[in-house]
Amino acid sequence: MLFPAWETFYIVLGSAAGALTGLMFVVVALIADAGIGTEDAVHAYGTPTVVHFSGVLVLSMILVVPWATVFQLLVALAVFGAAGIGYMLIVLRRALRQTSYEPVFEDWLFYTALPIAAYLTVLVGSWLLRQQRTTAGLFVTAAGSVLLLCVGIRNAWDNVIYIAIGRREADKTKTPRPDLNPNAGP
Repeated sequence: MLFPAWETFYIVLGSAAGALTGLMFVVVALIADAGIGTEDAVHAYGTPTVVHFSGVLVLSMILVVPWATVFQLLVALAVFGAAGIGYMLIVLRRALRQTSYEPVFEDWLFYTALPIAAYLTVLVGSWLLRQQRTTAGLFVTAAGSVLLLCVGIRNAWDNVIYIAIGRREADKTKTPRPDLNPNAGP
């Protein structure tokens, strides 16, 4: 490992991201079970959250790999950052095309702008490493990875709240069947 002082940070970060990725599978299963939203909305809001958590996991692995040179690490970071930005442009297109939910400012901020900023931050971190500004590059990369994790946590919570409210609203509109009502007379 090129930077052993960062190993514990990325092991903890990667472990958290791995666990949260698993929990998002539960959230997506709940969305499907509740019948809330459309496939387009899941691709615009649920899938990116899983990708961000997985991205933090991959980023953590990239930083603990025993690279032979810093150049190899910075190339891996640059590819990761560029791929993340490219993916976020796809997410932005999906969010604009889906029609089952009208996003508000907070949604645009957390589902598109901040993830783009996080991936861009990793890209800047790789550039700083290229400029032989190792400490700055490592801290900037860490900031991007933590931002991505925090955005994922917030978005996972937003998905869960959306499910809970959607289920509550669906339950309000259901009409009880008289034959299942224990208070109904004969």
